[in-house]
Order: sequence, then C-alpha cells, then structure tokens
Amino acid sequence: MKNEINEKILLLIQEMKDDSTISFSDPLIQGGVIDSFDIINLIPLLENGFQITIQGETITQENFEYIENIGNLVRACQRL
Repeated sequence: MKNEINEKILLLIQEMKDDSTISFSDPLIQGGVIDSFDIINLIPLLENGFQITIQGETITQENFEYIENIGNLVRACQRL
C-alpha cells in the first residue's frame, strides 16, 4: 500500500507539472520541481485522491520535499 500511495503521488505531480522525468528521489522544493503555488494546487488533488483532509499545520517544506514525505503525510492523514 505504501508504494501504491507513493506511485499515485508521483503520477499526480508528474501530471501537474507535465514532466514525466520527475522521480521518487528528486528533492521537490530544493530541486525547483515544485514551489508554494504548486503545493497549494497539489493539496486538493491529494485530499480528493486519497479522501483525506490535510491540516494547515502539516503544510511544511519538510512534508513536501520528497514523494516519500508526502506519502507519509497522506498515510498519517488516513489514520486520523
């Protein structure tokens, strides 16, 4: 399930950025793949795609730096 979530997140970001070269290991923010506007656009995609609610205090650079981190955030929201 962990890999399925991460794969779905990767596909969402690749589609959002129209860039199929984005990979699991890419630093998303520090690498310039996504910025704050992209995060704002990504949040409803994650919420709708995984039937979760992302709380404002969890929207941090650390939680959105890597696909794995976003996956961990999604899994934490699913447990609430």
